[in-house]
Amino acid sequence: MALPLPPPGPDHYTARRSRWLAAPDRHTHPPAPQSHARLQRLLNHPDPHSDPVWNRGINQVWEGFKNGSRLKHRLPMSLVIKIIHAAWRRDPETWPPDAVAPDSDETGHVPDAKPP
Repeated sequence: MALPLPPPGPDHYTARRSRWLAAPDRHTHPPAPQSHARLQRLLNHPDPHSDPVWNRGINQVWEGFKNGSRLKHRLPMSLVIKIIHAAWRRDPETWPPDAVAPDSDETGHVPDAKPP
């Protein structure tokens, strides 16, 4: 049984943080299926948004995301982000062909925007 927490304030925060950091991982996850390794290999390709790579499985996962389908297995967030990025690169309205992302969002320069 957990010890009571101090009243709200810095001591409460410190106690909660200590418990959270010390808590053992109670969630055991089964080993990642082979499909994750295959998906990782596809997403590590220099052009995962290209048709030959996209059509080997990334498209199926993306369609599931778009349609709100449940995943059969948990996916690491790093893979989810790569899938979304590849899908954006395939969409000419989201990511125009030959567009290059800036190195940083902290440049202070705001590109000219066309009024709606």
